[in-house]
Amino acid sequence: MRRLAIAALLLAATAACRGPGGLATLPAGDPRPARLLAACEQAAAGRHALRGRARIEVKGGGVDYSARQVVVAERPARLRVEVLGLFGQAVAVLTTDGGRFELFRGESLAFEEGELRPDILWQEARLALRPEEAIAVLLGAPLPEPGLVPLRAAGADDGSVQVSLGAPGGPVRRRLAFDEQGRLAGLEVLGEDGVLAWRARWSGFAPVGGVPFAHAIQLWVAEGDTRAAISLRDVELNPELPPGIFSVRPAQMAAAGGGG
Repeated sequence: MRRLAIAALLLAATAACRGPGGLATLPAGDPRPARLLAACEQAAAGRHALRGRARIEVKGGGVDYSARQVVVAERPARLRVEVLGLFGQAVAVLTTDGGRFELFRGESLAFEEGELRPDILWQEARLALRPEEAIAVLLGAPLPEPGLVPLRAAGADDGSVQVSLGAPGGPVRRRLAFDEQGRLAGLEVLGEDGVLAWRARWSGFAPVGGVPFAHAIQLWVAEGDTRAAISLRDVELNPELPPGIFSVRPAQMAAAGGGG
């Protein structure tokens, strides 16, 4: 009876240490967090560009937006988004080379260009992310933020692991969630005040170029309180991109091959 009572107390103590989703703090000597972080950094270093098609739905904060798109992205902040019409024609094209943006609207034949604004994606797609953040989400492999170190790690019975990162002695700035197969399945980015700024969830993994790649993305952004569901297809990782792809002029619209 005494052994049973001790066992019951141990189980109760273990359950008390578990957080949301059944996560329990991992012991200091557990090798998984360091191994998963190293693999995540390696994946990020190996993914520098993407080309594919996307279906995006954005809701919340007074927004209800749905569109098919052709997307081309290259680190650190080069992005081309073509919004497709009913018959696959490009009805709007937004590009940035990291320093400037260009925007063409097919319906009005209006063209705009200027210095890149941090809120350009909010104004045009109702997603309050910087281009480099949007590219990290599309690639499913965010680059490590300098100065952040693991503060704590937790695991669940199914083998999934969550690692919290921050400056030594500071608040948590990022939470990375890895599934039972070691794939990055979630990211939470927090501000300096510790408040959640945005969150991404990746699923629908399928091989692209010999590596598992997430074709489904769920995104929530605090600014604007918007939620986005992104479905990718025909994805190419690290493709050879033609010159001028991150610039748009009315006469150049066919260069991206966005029709169909």
